[in-house]
Amino acid sequence: HQLTLMLAEITGQRLVRRHGADPDDPLADVSSHVSPALAKQLATVTTPNCPPITRRVLHRHLKEIESL
Repeated sequence: HQLTLMLAEITGQRLVRRHGADPDDPLADVSSHVSPALAKQLATVTTPNCPPITRRVLHRHLKEIESL
């Protein structure tokens, strides 16, 4: 769950800085900026049963977020 929280925070910061997202709700339109896999992972940030992230998936998500 902590990794997903971190991914959501970093993604939100990038969307605010580089795409003019609302700072109060930076992930509101996240699905139009990221892959379906990353959007699905970020959508679980508010659920108690957040799926685990493998190292390979984490690396892929971080590369995608970096390219935002």
